Amino acid sequence: MKKLILLFCIFLSFPIFAQNNTSIYNFDYNLANRIGRLWIDYEILMEYDVFENKAVHKDFIFEDGYLFEPKNDNFSEIGFYNNEQLVVDEKTYEMKISIVGKISVREKGNEKWIPLKKVKKTFKFTENSDNLPEVVKFWALKTALQQEIFFLERQIYKRVSIDPAIDKETNF
Repeated sequence: MKKLILLFCIFLSFPIFAQNNTSIYNFDYNLANRIGRLWIDYEILMEYDVFENKAVHKDFIFEDGYLFEPKNDNFSEIGFYNNEQLVVDEKTYEMKISIVGKISVREKGNEKWIPLKKVKKTFKFTENSDNLPEVVKFWALKTALQQEIFFLERQIYKRVSIDPAIDKETNF
């Protein structure tokens, strides 16, 4: 009986040690000013402005395909990006967007992709992403936020749109 209890306790402790130390990034979107935000524990990490297509993080800015870092009241270019590659610090990172819209990132030459998962109003890397630089994580999060904003706006405009066939006839 003691052996069964011991085995039962060991099996219960496995999920505790197998947990990933990945962060859960919450997001929200304000339709009035068209700004999306990523945050953890009520601390805003990044804001994405849809009008300017600009993502601002405390340590860097994604704008017009270039990556800038603030230094002494100026911005210096530290890399560039598109929807498939990010080049920063002389390293290249790749992004894969599946047909379903799932996003995965990796360092070029590395065989293992690190997927990003969306659940309700949160994003989370499903694998341990500690070996990725913060700029790469936010590049993937920015792309996921763009996709989600596009989806939300499309849903809102579908609900609001008016059918032009309504009230076509007028009675005199």
